[in-house]
Amino acid sequence: MNKTLAILFIITAFVGGSITTGAIVFAHGGDITLIHSCVAKTGSIKIVPATTSCKSGETALDWNIAGKSSLTKLTDESAGANCPDGGVKIETGVDDNNNGTLEAGEVDDTKYVCDGASAPICGDGVITGSETCDDGDALSGDGCSSTCQTESNYSCVGVPSVCTSSCGNGVIDGTEQCDGIDLGGSECSTFTFQGGTLACSDQCTFDFTSCTG
Repeated sequence: MNKTLAILFIITAFVGGSITTGAIVFAHGGDITLIHSCVAKTGSIKIVPATTSCKSGETALDWNIAGKSSLTKLTDESAGANCPDGGVKIETGVDDNNNGTLEAGEVDDTKYVCDGASAPICGDGVITGSETCDDGDALSGDGCSSTCQTESNYSCVGVPSVCTSSCGNGVIDGTEQCDGIDLGGSECSTFTFQGGTLACSDQCTFDFTSCTG
């Protein structure tokens, strides 16, 4: 039940009457505080500021329902499912036991403010962001390019990356056109030549030197 409705219900049940139109309910820190009330013989309740005196025939009734403070707790959030690159965990809730500390059972809502991902640095030996490899340098031609992308016909593993050429293993890998005698079913006639013998270069690309026509 809504806290305001619950409190009004309790008062009504106590005096057997109804809340008068224009009743004032004060909210504080997410909870409700009733300042002062005057109960008439008819059973109606008039809630007024504490400094207001009740009229003749009304009984003063002070409700000491203390308001409770809202608390916010900030803690560092390690890199993980909630924040891939870490950040801050924000917990909010009501201090039910009034000890000034937001405890686990008092947390009503949790949100995260996450750090942005750091820009990758090619050549630092760590694979981050859009890098597919990082062998500790920013040079092309060794399997891991100057932009830390795995080069054609290379396979890179580990951190820092160790890159080895897959060309020459007799199996067509990656972007290889061929590898050794494995031509993938291609022959000279596949490329509009009339005859001859298709070969594979040391770079695993087709060699048309012996093709004719």
